[in-house]
Amino acid sequence: MNISIDKVKIFVTIPIKNLKEVRDAICKAGAGTIGTNYTDCSFFYKRHRYI
Repeated sequence: MNISIDKVKIFVTIPIKNLKEVRDAICKAGAGTIGTNYTDCSFFYKRHRYI
């Protein structure tokens, strides 16, 4: 079987204080590119902790 993967979504869980550092590293590695007009695309979701 031959499988080719062109696009993937990457989900990571990190401390909020490391958001910029991790986002910058992932985008520098080539993630977050959509077509030729958009680079460094990403989003984040801040989960609220309920106890």
